[in-house]
Amino acid sequence: MKFLSLKHLAMTGALSVAGLGLIGVGAHAVFTTSSTSQQQITAGAPSVVLTATGPCSAAVAGTLNLPATGPTNSTFTSGDQTVYVCNNGNIPVTGVSATFGEGGSYSGSGADYWLEHEAYLCVVNSANVVVYNGLLDGAASAIAVTGTILPGNYSQYTVNVFAGSTATTACGSVGNGGAASSGPNGYANTLDNSAVNGVIYPTVTVTYNA
Repeated sequence: MKFLSLKHLAMTGALSVAGLGLIGVGAHAVFTTSSTSQQQITAGAPSVVLTATGPCSAAVAGTLNLPATGPTNSTFTSGDQTVYVCNNGNIPVTGVSATFGEGGSYSGSGADYWLEHEAYLCVVNSANVVVYNGLLDGAASAIAVTGTILPGNYSQYTVNVFAGSTATTACGSVGNGGAASSGPNGYANTLDNSAVNGVIYPTVTVTYNA
């Protein structure tokens, strides 16, 4: 029988312990990895244009000049004109409002000034509700004409500039917020001599949120 020396035993024990340590390291190893995700976000392009010649045909951006009327009598009407608000963009637009103006700056003594202050304005929205029926120069603030317009769609409203109690408009004698009823406005005054030869340029500018 061959006896191992203490020196050999010590070496064998050390190797055994080292082997156990290696086994332990291997048993507790883990795999690691990582992943990345991304998302494309593209800002939309709103585009709202106006036309009075048909749904979204010959539309213009920004300000629309309404058709000319006159020379007029002291009682007159421009006729009920439909203005189309077209969403040519790729995102919905909301809070569509119209601001009406006279397209010029007039002194306080000329005929243009008095025509501006004596003419009336009727606005009826697409739900056939009167949203404004009063003096043209009183419509300086934005008037809400419709809610949301989806891309590729349009809304419309009717507008009429007039004077005189017998002038027939889509508003009739209905006040703001009422259902439109075509007929004479009743309360509208005629133009007086101070407006003779006066010239104004009614315009409408539409604003919106997107």
